[in-house]
Amino acid sequence: MAGQPLAGAIALVVGGEGGGLSRLGDCEFSDCTGLKELYLPENIVALGEHPLLESGVERLVVGGSLQAVDRLVITRTNYPSLQQLVFLQGPPPVEADGNGGFCWAMDEATAEEITVFYLESQAVLWTEWSACPAVCIESLDDLPPLS
Repeated sequence: MAGQPLAGAIALVVGGEGGGLSRLGDCEFSDCTGLKELYLPENIVALGEHPLLESGVERLVVGGSLQAVDRLVITRTNYPSLQQLVFLQGPPPVEADGNGGFCWAMDEATAEEITVFYLESQAVLWTEWSACPAVCIESLDDLPPLS
C-alpha cells in the first residue's frame, strides 16, 4: 500500500514524469481548518516554513523522503488538530533549536497526543531517531483511526 493515499485523505495532484510539485511552500495550507488528512506523495522532498500552520490537519502522511525542511516546529499552538504524523520513507531532518528542520517542541503531556508512525520496512532508518516517540507499523492498514 506504500505510495497510495489513505481512503478519504486529500492527496496532492502532481504532474507527469519529470514534472510536478516537489516542495510544499511556506504556509501553503495555513488556516485551512477544513483539511483533515493530507497525503504528500513521493515527489514532495522539501517543506517550506510551517506549511500546515494552524490548519485542521489531523493526519499527515509523508510518502517520500524529506530532504529539506525549512522550519516545522511541532507545538499544540502551531498544529492544534494534529494527531498522527506518518513517514513512509524514513525520518525527516531534525533540528533541536527550532531554527530549521523538524523540531518537536512540546511538553511531555502534549507530545503524547501526537504519534509518529513509520513502516517496518524503513526501521533501519529510524535507529538514531530521538526527536519524539515513534511507533513501527507494518503497513498503512495498521494506523489507528483518528479520534
